[in-house]
Amino acid sequence: MSSADKNGDSNDIVRQQAEAEEQIAQLEDEARRKRRSERRGCLGCAVIVAVPVVFFIWRIISIGLGMVEAGKFERKVAVIGGRVTFTGGDDMGRGLGVKGVSTISITREDFSDEDMLKLAPLLEEAESFRHLYLGRSSITDEGLQYIPDGVKLEMLNCLETDVTKAGIDRLLLRLPHLRNSLIRFDGGDVKNGIVSPPHEFD
Repeated sequence: MSSADKNGDSNDIVRQQAEAEEQIAQLEDEARRKRRSERRGCLGCAVIVAVPVVFFIWRIISIGLGMVEAGKFERKVAVIGGRVTFTGGDDMGRGLGVKGVSTISITREDFSDEDMLKLAPLLEEAESFRHLYLGRSSITDEGLQYIPDGVKLEMLNCLETDVTKAGIDRLLLRLPHLRNSLIRFDGGDVKNGIVSPPHEFD
C-alpha cells in the first residue's frame, strides 16, 4: 500500500470520526431540547393543576373563617335576646360571616329600649342585613331612634309593641333612606310615609 493510500485512509477515518462526533453532538442537543420542553410541559401542567387547588383551599379557609365570625356574631345577638338568619340557607350564608346575615329577630318580650341601644352596634356590623323583627317586644318610639344611620332595611316589624306612627315619622325624618322600607306596627303598614291597613303589602 502506497503512502498516498495510507494518507487517504487516514483522512477518511478522521472525517468519519468528525461526522460521528457531529452526529453525537446533534443527538445530545436534541435530547437536551426535548428534556427542556418536557420540563416546561410539566411546569405548565403543574400550574394548571395548582391554581384550582390553591383557589379551593383558599375558599375552604375563607368559609371556615366566615363560619367562625358568624358564630361569634350569633352569640352576641343571642345574649341581647335575638336570633340571626343567614342568606341562602343558614349554612351557606354562615360561610360569608357577618356579610351573610339577612335577618335579625328579637325573641324576648322584655326586650327594651336599653337593649336596643346595645343591639345598635351589631346592626351596624351586619351592614348587609335587610330585615329587622322587633315584634312582641317592649320597644317604644324611643328605642327606634337607636337604629344606626347606615342600616338599609327592606322591612322593619314593630307589631305588638308600643311603637306609634309618631315614632316612625321621627325615624323617617332622621333616616329618609328608609322611606321605601316596609314598616309594620299595630296601626298599619307604613311605606313612603303613608299608613295602609295592616298587611296590605303581603
